[in-house]
Amino acid sequence: MLMMRLQRIGRKNEPHYRVVITDRRNAPKSGKFIEVVGSYNPKAGNVQVDADRVKHYLANGVQTSDTVYNFLVGQGLIEGRKKNKLPKKVAPIKEVVIEETPVVAEVASEILEETTPEVTEEVVVDTAPESDISEQSEVSVEEVSAE
Repeated sequence: MLMMRLQRIGRKNEPHYRVVITDRRNAPKSGKFIEVVGSYNPKAGNVQVDADRVKHYLANGVQTSDTVYNFLVGQGLIEGRKKNKLPKKVAPIKEVVIEETPVVAEVASEILEETTPEVTEEVVVDTAPESDISEQSEVSVEEVSAE
């Protein structure tokens, strides 16, 4: 199966990439590709692709890597949304931090008062007299010591 992906060229600390059509089993740096259809300079942010050749290959069933797909969506050659290139485990999670200010505390207390039901009934719990409790504990201690 053919794939459209990036192949790194350029010197150390000066990356440049080719957008190539290659067999997906070939290594990206192998140099075995069918055709160069574009280039990408990450330092300048330039993406150049041959739109006619890209459309031709896409019509014939060539798959794209996520990065190349995002480039093509950005240039309007493919309709759709950009894909998330980050792995699912590393995707950033936005956390909302609310600072405690007097206004926030007041609003939070008002919300709690509105959502908590008012208790109108009083619960009465019968308690045993203290003398009964002490007698029961003394009995159990005596029984244990007798055995």
